[in-house]
Amino acid sequence: MTDGADGPTGNDDVVRAEGAADPSDPTLAVGVDIGGTFTDIVGFDAAAGRVVVAKVPSTPSNPADAVVAGLDGLFDETGYGPADVAFLAHGSTVTVNALIERTGAETAILLTEGFDAVPVARRGDRPQAEVTNPRYEPPAPLVPQRRVYEVPERVGADGEVVVPLDEAATIEVIDALREAGVESVAVCLLFSFLDDRHERRVAELFAERYPACSVSLSSAVSPRIREYPRLSTTTVAAYVDPILGRYLADLAARLERRGIAPSDLSMMLSHGGLTSFADAAAQPASTPLSGPAAGVQGARFAAELAGVDDVVTLDMGGTSCDIAIAPGGEPLITTAKELGGNPVTVPMVDVRAIGAGGGTIARVDHGRLVVGPDSAGADPGPVCYGRGGERVTVTDANLVLGRLSPDARLGGDLAVDRDAAEAAVREQVAEPLGLAVTAAAEGVLAVVNAEMKKELRLALTRAGHDPRRFALVAYGGAGPMHAPAIARELAIERVVVPPYPGLNSAVGLLSTDRKRLYERSRVEPLAAAAVEGSFAALVSEARTDLGETDAALTFERELELRYAGQSYELAVPVEPGDAVETIRERFDRAHEAAFGHAGDQPLETMTYRVAARQATDTLTGDVFADALDPDADGAPTTARPVCFDGDYVEAAVYDRERLPPGAVVDGPAVVEQADTTTVVDPHTRVAVDEFGNLVLTFDGGSSP
Repeated sequence: MTDGADGPTGNDDVVRAEGAADPSDPTLAVGVDIGGTFTDIVGFDAAAGRVVVAKVPSTPSNPADAVVAGLDGLFDETGYGPADVAFLAHGSTVTVNALIERTGAETAILLTEGFDAVPVARRGDRPQAEVTNPRYEPPAPLVPQRRVYEVPERVGADGEVVVPLDEAATIEVIDALREAGVESVAVCLLFSFLDDRHERRVAELFAERYPACSVSLSSAVSPRIREYPRLSTTTVAAYVDPILGRYLADLAARLERRGIAPSDLSMMLSHGGLTSFADAAAQPASTPLSGPAAGVQGARFAAELAGVDDVVTLDMGGTSCDIAIAPGGEPLITTAKELGGNPVTVPMVDVRAIGAGGGTIARVDHGRLVVGPDSAGADPGPVCYGRGGERVTVTDANLVLGRLSPDARLGGDLAVDRDAAEAAVREQVAEPLGLAVTAAAEGVLAVVNAEMKKELRLALTRAGHDPRRFALVAYGGAGPMHAPAIARELAIERVVVPPYPGLNSAVGLLSTDRKRLYERSRVEPLAAAAVEGSFAALVSEARTDLGETDAALTFERELELRYAGQSYELAVPVEPGDAVETIRERFDRAHEAAFGHAGDQPLETMTYRVAARQATDTLTGDVFADALDPDADGAPTTARPVCFDGDYVEAAVYDRERLPPGAVVDGPAVVEQADTTTVVDPHTRVAVDEFGNLVLTFDGGSSP
């Protein structure tokens, strides 16, 4: 069961904790993901075939408190201890919260002389929803104009030094920043992605004159063409750098005091790969989507076990819904993301967030039913929580319709109030619209589902994909309740619900590789020698940084290209030895898929990118398979009335832990577990695969 918003409703915070741990050999791989409401912890012991999980309230004032408390609780409940931890991976909201809440460091910007207007001028574009708004005001910059400084220097568009760096003027700026108590500085000099010697010298001068100041260089943070996005990305890095550094240092020290060595600690980056705490601290602009990226990796892993190649994900929690695409099992990556109104050009998993969650508020506005994007969150939360929430939410509608159990418990001890939810739906939605309560509650779900359906379709079609080729992986506290109806309307044939949907991001932390990205912009005609030389230089840099043998690393090459004269580019994969003609054909196909046509103009290179991967092998499907009970009876535990298409029908209620591999359930039914609820309508069949995934098919179709 679930509260439909963002957390568990079972009677225990820790589940699946059978048996005793053998402390003689560390075998436990632990994933810890910090969410807005809860901090999720999942441990896998491959040697024992055992899964242990914990879910504790997050502590926004110091997120490390929840991490430590959750681990201590996990150890107390399961018999494991710090010495059993062989590996720990972490996903965090520290940097994205600092950006959204504007609680980052006191930051300054250092630019080439004559370009101090760049942070204000920006790019001149605006969000699509604001295109026709004459009163549109862009978000306030992270750094006020009074803290934007200039130094005399200039690198030309050909990468040659035009004006040498004026070191005396630079020292004056550094001394002024020290006097003002600035904590961090973003250095973004013109064309530094072609020649970074001036930026590196600025960093050396800071180290000599003001070593306490954090320095973010655009040539290291985002060595890409286009001045304002590069500046914005570097500013984001500088703004959150001290915050992330302090947090990771504090967490590592606290874990070390408990016997978990810092060498065992990894963090998820926004591109979906793991890295060490030290490396994560060195690239803060790559961490804001740490948690969502981990969720997509967990979904990808579940789909792989279920035999699905093309995946679209639906992560519906308490306040929002995240959508991502993984054709062929590889999540799409973007370098055109905005976070808190700030363009960020470092590669990230392309996650689209919309205001559709369990706590999303429904209201009648001028005779029209509107759902979202505002949310009641977890506090005060939906009306049914009884914590002071007065406005109808999606969770209240699900409870009224029987999708959620009236016996559900929030956090193990707070009962939901169905009568209060029904009264609120009647007063705020049904009566203003002249509808019955049931029709009003179904209307709330129809509207929120329509919004998610629209975004899913847009995400797929904009990337040139047919929804019918994809399976939908549903997770989060509310995702499995809504996904079947959405998938059916999009003609998606299968929905996969992972074993731990409410803790899927924590699972994803342990189902991905270590990965580090290297990139450089070079605007030049596509030519074999340039392609070979640029990729060779990036691969050499990766080998030097990572200190690994070729056997331990794999390299993925990607090239951003455009037709000559275009103002945008597309990325295509490149294999070693690919001929220019092969790259050209690949780009033409990608352009046609994305925009409906291909051109015949010459191609220009924009950015070369190499991903260096190192497999972690911390999680395999065998762990999920071994944790299942093949002798479970699979019988329903009870039944209750659930509303489908305007009628209440008696639906069987199943405990997911009592469904053995191979079990098949035909709707109408509800499958409940500690961290979520899966709704199975009368035209849907759910099958449990050998790894514990729930695989839903429609119209009585057989399980895959």
